[in-house]
Amino acid sequence: MRRGLDHYILLAASVALAGALLAIGIRGLIDAGHELAVDTQLDLFGNQTPLALAAAPLPSSISGVDALPPASHTQVILALAQLDRLNSHTVPPGEVNAVAAATVERMRRYLETTPADTRAWAALAQGLVLLRQRQAAAAALKMSILTGPWYTPLLVSRCILGVDLFPELDQEARDLLRGQFRVATDRLVVQLAAAVKARRAGDFALRMLATSPEEATKLMLQLARA
Repeated sequence: MRRGLDHYILLAASVALAGALLAIGIRGLIDAGHELAVDTQLDLFGNQTPLALAAAPLPSSISGVDALPPASHTQVILALAQLDRLNSHTVPPGEVNAVAAATVERMRRYLETTPADTRAWAALAQGLVLLRQRQAAAAALKMSILTGPWYTPLLVSRCILGVDLFPELDQEARDLLRGQFRVATDRLVVQLAAAVKARRAGDFALRMLATSPEEATKLMLQLARA
């Protein structure tokens, strides 16, 4: 009798496990379908990088974005592209607020599952700046640096965010920002000089490099050429 009971318990457990695996498989297929639907729309604009998408005639909203799984990296690429578009084009204030708010919400959900994504923290910081939530933006910028301090594609944009948010940064974040300026000067001096000159922040950038005379001289010469 006991052996028969054990058999039915094992059978029930096997059925439950099979059902769970099937549910996971179905959920994965659904998530993949949502990602494919969004990726197909983004493919119409060419290379799927934030820089390329920001320069493309990207609509203010993409169908199916809200259905993407929380951990989908497509959300981060799209968020950075949309934020770059808001910052580099003349966009009505109402659209800026709506897109920024939606982006901030998506990045917060994404970071709950992927907290070490340096690009998502940067996107969150940019969105919060647009929403004038400066203290929260400063905290997100700090997290972006901590989770990927030497990630080259973000060096210049984090420096410029630091220019805007410096009063809200704590001392640790300010020290981290100085490191960003040093590395950006070493790797991307042309882009950094152009960005800080556009913000009229050349003096600020040189102060960030006050303890790095070699990098300060390098940036100063590039600012003179820019």
